[in-house]
Amino acid sequence: MRGAYRDSEEAGVSCEICAPAALNEPASATIARRFSLHENSLQILYEENVFSYAHNWGVYFGPQGVSVDPCNVRPFHKVYHHEGPVHPNPVISDIEVPPMTPAGEWPVASVLYDGEDCSIIGDGAGPPTLKCAQHPGLVFAKNPEYDDGTVICDVHRHHRAYYVEFTGQLRMT
Repeated sequence: MRGAYRDSEEAGVSCEICAPAALNEPASATIARRFSLHENSLQILYEENVFSYAHNWGVYFGPQGVSVDPCNVRPFHKVYHHEGPVHPNPVISDIEVPPMTPAGEWPVASVLYDGEDCSIIGDGAGPPTLKCAQHPGLVFAKNPEYDDGTVICDVHRHHRAYYVEFTGQLRMT
């Protein structure tokens, strides 16, 4: 029956207590991302090898509004891998609180926006920027799942760090 009220427990629906959002503000970052006009995302994960304590950065391309699963990346593609430092023991591991991405330029192993090359540019002091030829840069944001901790896959621990969403064609090369 359309428009009929049903008890949420009977319907199998659960809801946390929600407060109304102010006008012109999204109710939550998760909801805002779900209804984004963008169709693609790049996500940066900080990675640690549990045996060598090597720390690396992985960049993944995939659909907007979906978190990459580092244990099973499909429908994402890993488009860049940055080798980081090796720490001598787990006492100084920083996987739980990833540092800023290193200063420098990471070429994205693909072309975006009709053949224009793209790079992720970091200054080592803040979130990196996605820059594609003459297009204005897109600043990465802290991943909404940053505080969820690490994901363990085989001998690696992964921590979600940054993401950016955009519209455009990305062709793997």
